[in-house]
Order: sequence, then C-alpha cells, then structure tokens
Amino acid sequence: MSNDVTLTASMRKNLLNLQQTQKLFDTTQQRLSTGKKVNSALDNPSSYFSAQSLTSRADGLSSLLDSMGQAVQTLTAADNSITSLTSLVEQAKALANTARDTANVASYAKGDVNLKPLGAPSIDLPGVEQTATFSIRLGDGDTIKGTKNVTLTQTLGDLGYNSTTSTLHVKIGDNNFISITAQSSDTVETLARRINENTRLKGLVTAGVEDGKFVIKSTDAKNAVTIQSIDGNGKHVSSGSSCVAQALGLDEGFLVQMTNGPAQAEIKGGQYMYNGAAVTAGQTLANAGISPTPVKIRVTVGENSTLITLNGTSDFTNAAAKIAAVDGVSAGFATATGMTIKGDAGKAIKIEDVEGNLCKNLGIATADYVKAYTGSVDELVDEINKQSTDIHAEIDKDGKLKISATNGEQMTITDVCSGGGVTGKLASALGVTGLADNGTNNRKAYAEQFGTILEQIDQLVTNGDSGYKGVNLLNGDDLTVNFNEDRTSTLLIKGTTFDTKGLGLNAAKNEWRTAADIDAALANVDTATSRLKTKASEFGQNLSVIQTRQDFTENMINTLTTGADDLTLADMNEESANLLALQTRQQLATNALSLASQSQQSVLSLF
Repeated sequence: MSNDVTLTASMRKNLLNLQQTQKLFDTTQQRLSTGKKVNSALDNPSSYFSAQSLTSRADGLSSLLDSMGQAVQTLTAADNSITSLTSLVEQAKALANTARDTANVASYAKGDVNLKPLGAPSIDLPGVEQTATFSIRLGDGDTIKGTKNVTLTQTLGDLGYNSTTSTLHVKIGDNNFISITAQSSDTVETLARRINENTRLKGLVTAGVEDGKFVIKSTDAKNAVTIQSIDGNGKHVSSGSSCVAQALGLDEGFLVQMTNGPAQAEIKGGQYMYNGAAVTAGQTLANAGISPTPVKIRVTVGENSTLITLNGTSDFTNAAAKIAAVDGVSAGFATATGMTIKGDAGKAIKIEDVEGNLCKNLGIATADYVKAYTGSVDELVDEINKQSTDIHAEIDKDGKLKISATNGEQMTITDVCSGGGVTGKLASALGVTGLADNGTNNRKAYAEQFGTILEQIDQLVTNGDSGYKGVNLLNGDDLTVNFNEDRTSTLLIKGTTFDTKGLGLNAAKNEWRTAADIDAALANVDTATSRLKTKASEFGQNLSVIQTRQDFTENMINTLTTGADDLTLADMNEESANLLALQTRQQLATNALSLASQSQQSVLSLF
C-alpha cells in the first residue's frame, strides 16, 4: 500500500537522520545502564562468546574456591581436634606421672606363730598335714567376678566343663566350705540357683550373672568369699575340664603348696646321659663313661666329712648305697632323675670329687654347703613370693610370717583342700587366714581417671565431634580437594583413626599397681603424643598447599573476569560523551525537520 502522505526529500532525509540518531541514542543508553558495550551476540558475536567462555570458567573456579574454603575448614576442625586430643593426652601423662610418684599402702596379714623356736629353718607345725595348700586372692574380698562372657541359659558343658562328679566349694567368712553340685548339663542359672538356695549359704551370698559375667558376692563386705573346685576324688583342681571355676572364669586365687615337716637339704643331679642314652641304676661306672677309676668323693654333713671310694665295676645303685651309708644322708639313683641326695632334718650337706669326675658328671658336685630348704621357712617365703609381684612374704623380727598385698588391694587367705576332701590347716595354723583390708590402692584412683580421659578421647573422635560437614579426618575419612574444573588437579588428604586404639593408648593395666604398669602407660602416652604431632604437621602442610592454591585460583578468577570485561564492558566516559553528542544531534535533527516542514506550512497560508 502506497503512502497516503507525501514527504519532501528534505523532510524524509531529516526524518531518517532523526531515526538513526534515536537508535544510537537507545544503544548508548543501554550501554550506560548495563555498563557493557556487548550485551548480546548481536552486538559482537566474537567478543560476546569469548567473554562468555571466560566468565563460565571464572564461575567454575569460584565454585572450586568455595570447595577449597570448606576443605580449609575441615582441616581447621581436624587441627583443633588434634590440639584438644594433645591436651587430653598431656592430662593422661600427668596422671600417670603422679601415680608413679604415689605409693600404695600394702594390705597385710600377720601370723601369730613364732617360727624361730620351731627348729628354724624348719616348719614343723603340730596337727598340720605334711603337704598343705592355701590360697591368696587379691581384689575385693566380698566379690568374685568371672572373666568369661556367659549367659544364664548356657550349660557348663558349653563353657568347657565336662564332669558329673566335680563340685564347686563356696566359703563365706570364717565358715566352712559348702559343696555345690555342678554337672556339665546344668545351666549357669541352675548353678546360681543352687548357690542362692543352699540352706547354709542363703542370706550370706548371692550368685548370678552381671554384665555378662558370673558373679558370687557376699552380702556382708566384711565377710570374704572364697571358692575352690573339687573333683570326684575330693582333690582340688585348678584347671582342666573338671574345674568349675575355670569354666566360669572365677578367681580361686594363687595356690601356695608347702611341705610341713623337718627341713631337708636336697641335691638333685638330674638325668645322666651317656652315648645318647639315659644311664640305668645297674650300669657300672666304667660302662657309663666315668674315667679314670677308681674314683674318690667326699661327703660332708655339718663338720663331719666321709671319704668314699668307688671302682669301675661299681654300679650306680652301689654308689647311692655307699653315699646313703654316711650318717645324716640319704641317697638314691633312678634312670629318670639321676642321683638324688638328701640331708637329715635341718642338716646342711656338701659333696665333691677328690679323685675323678663322678660328682661333676652326675651334676651333684657342690662348691659350698647346701642348706636345708625343703620344708623350711625360706621355702615357704619363696613359694609365696613367686606367686605374684603384688604379693610379698617375709619373716619379721619377731619370727612371724607377714604376707602383704603390695598393690594395696584387699587380700583373702584361705586354706583349701589338699586331697581326700579335707581342708588343709597350714594357713590357719600360721594365723594368716581371713580378709586383709588394711591397705589402700592409692594408684587405683589415678588409673580410673586415666580411663575417663581415654573415654573422652574416644568420644571426641568416634562420635563425630572432630568432623566437619560429615568428614572426620581423625576417624578414618579421607578428603579430596579439586583445584580445576575437570578434576585433574587434586590433593588427597589422608585421614587417620585417632581413637585410643589408633593412638596406641590402653586402659591402665592392673590398676597401676606396679611402677612397671605405669611405665608402660607412659611409653604409650609418648607414642600417642608423637603420632599427634606428626599428623598435625602433615595437616599443616596440606593446609598450606590449599591456601596457596586458593590464592592462585583467586588471581586466576580475577584474570578471567578482567579479560571478559575487556571484551564486553563499555567506556562510561565515552558513552556519556556519545549520549551528550546524540542529544545535541537529536535536537538539531528535530530543528532541521521543523525547518523542512515550514515550506509545506507556507502553502496553508494560500487558503
């Protein structure tokens, strides 16, 4: 459709100029409002898409920068946790050092028999069996708690017990042992019920399962509880399938066996071998490699010496007989044990080669006197002391036996059955039976506090307290930090497990009764401290790497952003000048158009 309005050439030209000026005016206003000279691909395709690519990478790096920041916080959380763990470990070390400087007050039982007048060094107590046994149990006197995990429905057979005739004997305080039937088919609950319902034990003791362990407890803390396992022949057993106590993990105490009677000196040569075979009693000296012969030996009993001569045709039975003929000496020879020589009650003996090497070959030569030992006070003291480092026995200045629990725990001493179902009398005859609760385990409190600190260490690590946003570098988690968009540049931060097990920390052994137990704990603490320092240093290095990459990434983002801006940002000064120029041009164009239209308006004046 043709235009209904006809414009002059000058008007049309001015109109076109005005329209072009308006477009430039709109473009300049857009640049001023957005700050960009390239707002779309239509403005400059090359610059637009190049800037878009640079901006996209900068945005990607910005996201990675956020991830790096979170990694820094994760490491910071781990480092803070290590600081707290180090503090806890140092507290544990301080407790251990304090405990080491603290001595326990030993509990002790002191006998009432003066052993010196008994023909010392012999122990020869009237009415006491020749071979007697008593038990020494350390720990709470009123409670015996098993070490095995058990349930009420388990049978004793399930726990390794296999007998229908053995029994469990229970003793409370000064009362007699009470026999409790125990068969392999019995459940743990059945055995507990038999103890609880026994007419002679009822009200004095309770038995049952606590925390998964079988427990026998006296109802009165002043009445100690003692147990022993007795087989079908009435003999005490401390191990094996017929031992009820072993099946339940119950502590019978340390068993001290002692010979009651005149003390004897004893020399044991041991089995004598010649040409790869054990020498027999009827073998001659010459056939057993004794050379040269005849041989001469000297046997001394006290101050009396006897010279014995043996020729090569003498056998070892003859040799033993000639030695036994010496006043105050008995002797014998057996293939399994070789030559054994004993002195009479309380007498010291000495035996030596004068000519030949018989005594040396038989292992019976002595450089000095052998004192009476078997059945002696010294034997009793040594037998007690070898039971445990926590037990110490001695004869005091009054000649009385003193048995101490050096760890300060309660100590229960009881005569037990030596055989035939009859309870022994040695401990009671010595006056050391009963509960000794006069000591104090001062180190126990420190050991318990040490355990509390270990619990705090485990809680801090395993409960997630040391983690950040689900990542716990101290509980085995690893952390991967990405430094570029395609994840080809990374840092793997290896976590560790710093609970007590990972740090090498163990519960206080034996309640720190001995200095050796505490020294072991201190060594573990030093190991834990070293591990914490090493890991803290490693985390510090990782943190430095991440922070360096953070700085690099920030600089790269600035570079990319600047590059994109150089391609798209407008020069505001230039655009402002352009706007002012366009405003002037627009005004001039409007004036020109107005002048061009005046020629048309003059025609109107003709009408």
